[in-house]
Amino acid sequence: MNRIKRQRIDDRTTTKFEHLSNDIMYEFFEYLDQYNIYESFYPLNTRFQDLICASTLPFHIGRVSISKPTFDRFYDDIILKNMHRISSLVLAEPLNIFYIPLLLQNTSKFAQLKSVTFFYIDLNYVKNTLNCLVFSRTLCSLAIQSTNVQCITNTTEFYQSIFQLSTLKYCKLSFVSGVFTDLLRISSDEEPSSIEHFVLNCHCTWQFLAALLSYVPRLRRLFIHGLHGDAHNQAEEFFNVPNELIRVSLCLFSIEFDQFSELSTILFSNLQVLHLSVYNRQYINAIKWEELIRSSMPYLRVFDIKCADSTLFKDQNDNSISCQNIMHDFKSSFWIERQWFFTHRHHCEKKPNEIFYSAKPYKYLFLN
Repeated sequence: MNRIKRQRIDDRTTTKFEHLSNDIMYEFFEYLDQYNIYESFYPLNTRFQDLICASTLPFHIGRVSISKPTFDRFYDDIILKNMHRISSLVLAEPLNIFYIPLLLQNTSKFAQLKSVTFFYIDLNYVKNTLNCLVFSRTLCSLAIQSTNVQCITNTTEFYQSIFQLSTLKYCKLSFVSGVFTDLLRISSDEEPSSIEHFVLNCHCTWQFLAALLSYVPRLRRLFIHGLHGDAHNQAEEFFNVPNELIRVSLCLFSIEFDQFSELSTILFSNLQVLHLSVYNRQYINAIKWEELIRSSMPYLRVFDIKCADSTLFKDQNDNSISCQNIMHDFKSSFWIERQWFFTHRHHCEKKPNEIFYSAKPYKYLFLN
């Protein structure tokens, strides 16, 4: 008898999940992808169906691994009826390839779309989708990940499909392999791109970067995984560039320090944060760096460098140079006042086996 009474009391005092208020449920939904919400709650009862479909809250559609019939059901029940609520959208091979043509017919309904990510989608589909989003007034973030830059048949057309997005602020392009060597036509557009943060997770040439920057005069943050040059490159090629860059992260290949200095004079007058990775012993000259920073980067507050080379501590005649002398030059009042400190490391087995790098007293800042 007592056991039955206790059971009745427990039943009255225990709150079941489905008894939670709508407001609490909506807060819970904020931590889930829309497909997870659909799969977990939509089949339960009409209350959850109404919660999911009748809400005005924006939702996110992420990358899912489901069968095509299941996705078709999700598309018909949720996506098609709620395109105006989609805030972020991830499109990935192979599944999403089936409904991209359907999306292209309804892009005008994306009233709240702020972020789009493409994972290994055929770049022709990507370009067509971007062309359909050209009239969006909400899209501010774009990320594209693909296999090889050679998949782009027309470099200028591909980039123009990105730069024509009038409200875009952040753009990240990632390619597993390849180098952007095709010439990108210099911009002559009277309505320049609105992009402020650009991440290029692949390799490109000096000439390509010069053309790229002509499209983004409002750029403030730039990250390039690999910038390639040669002895013939001239800073004069950068004649139409953004003048508000405050954060830059570069990995340099075959670019002489003097070339970089000329480039800094053109691009970095307002720079505050510089992350630099190089494979050239010219970049461990403290005197040259001090002159460059004083003259061309007066607002620089974070200077982070990594320089690796198998002959890092040798002169042009391959004679050994005392690393202690080099390190001593980086301990002058100029460096100490700014709290920029450096150290070096030698590997017997790994190549390049000599590394000079920043010993950061501050947290390392990545741009991507």
